[in-house]
Amino acid sequence: MFLLICINGEVNCQKKFNGYSINPKLGVFGPFSGGGSAAIGGAEFYLIRNKLTLGLDFYHGMWNWNGDVEESLNQFNFMDGIFFETKSSVFRFLIQGGIGILKSTYKSGQNEGWTKYTLGVPLDVEIKCIPTKYFSVGIDLQVNMNTEYPIYMIMASVEFGKLKHP
Repeated sequence: MFLLICINGEVNCQKKFNGYSINPKLGVFGPFSGGGSAAIGGAEFYLIRNKLTLGLDFYHGMWNWNGDVEESLNQFNFMDGIFFETKSSVFRFLIQGGIGILKSTYKSGQNEGWTKYTLGVPLDVEIKCIPTKYFSVGIDLQVNMNTEYPIYMIMASVEFGKLKHP
């Protein structure tokens, strides 16, 4: 419901954003069903209005097992959230949720493999240190709850943009 209200306000140009963020991330991910973890990278872009965010993010991970088995993961999310800051606005705690598409691919040998697409619910928690108005560093924890391949991601992030408003 909150997501629909945000979209409606933005489409009708009734609200103004007072900040934005471009946020490259790098970390590890793994499935909840067991197995190993692998490296993942991606980026997030979100707009800030007071304490609310509206964002898009994309992540990609790929790895080889035993030189013959290759797996990859692509995730695209549309999320909105809310953040809380300390009184000095040096630390920010952000909670986001939304809807996303996850594509997982498995290839073994030359002719065997599969690709699965699934719709999921990504949930994201971020803790940021904002030393200046235009830069922050932090740690993100994201889960994608879906029926095919639920995963978790732990990432370090660097954030650029207009992060604080007067």
